[in-house]
Amino acid sequence: MARIPQIRGLILEEAILFFLRRSGFTTVDNSAGDPTLAAGSAGLLIRGRGSSHQADALADFSGFIPFSHPVRLMLKQMLNGVGQATRHTQCDWRLEGR
Repeated sequence: MARIPQIRGLILEEAILFFLRRSGFTTVDNSAGDPTLAAGSAGLLIRGRGSSHQADALADFSGFIPFSHPVRLMLKQMLNGVGQATRHTQCDWRLEGR
């Protein structure tokens, strides 16, 4: 059975995905056709240097940015013991077909 902190984390994750969708991002839900992603037991894994890393929310920007590669936003959010959200945000510019 899920504990309260796990449920809070899931609610926070869904809230962030909701706001990303409303901000012009397309959420990434599966690893089909993307060699940088793999399916893991706890969700999507990003293949990185040395090992794979779990990300709670992945989203691709659906707009066009001139003179730039496509933008993917990766979010890892956590709740501390007080119930306040902390976040680690990373933007990743990737080449098409990699």
